[in-house]
Amino acid sequence: MLLFTSLLDRRLPYRLLLICTLAGSLLVGPMAHAADAARGAVVARVRCMPCHFLNRTEKRIGPGLLGVYGRAPSITGVPFSRWDAPALDAWLANPRRIKINTTMFLPPLQQRDRADVIAWLREKDAGSAGIKTNSRKAAKSAKKTRSGKL
Repeated sequence: MLLFTSLLDRRLPYRLLLICTLAGSLLVGPMAHAADAARGAVVARVRCMPCHFLNRTEKRIGPGLLGVYGRAPSITGVPFSRWDAPALDAWLANPRRIKINTTMFLPPLQQRDRADVIAWLREKDAGSAGIKTNSRKAAKSAKKTRSGKL
């Protein structure tokens, strides 16, 4: 009996370590991925672009997203001084928790989707000069520029 108890005592710390390691990997694993801006572009196209747009000249239901990362919110009643990663994450997780009477309706985004969309917004702000717009005015302007008429 003494031999059996000593074996249990020696194995217990290892079993606890194994259990804690597995539990930690299950809890942190989904959140530990690197944010993927390319995947964020796909998520944003499906979830954000029906109401938002990338340029500031086009009008839709929601405001333009070009340059949103790092700028001050254009809506009142939001407790953030600027749209950074934590602020965008909280807003995308549940906009009505941040501002009760917001017109933005967003079905819940998973943590990975939010991180990817935020990475995409950050990337768009860094390289915003080369973004194509969908507005007719911008298309006409580009056509005149190419043809030499200005």
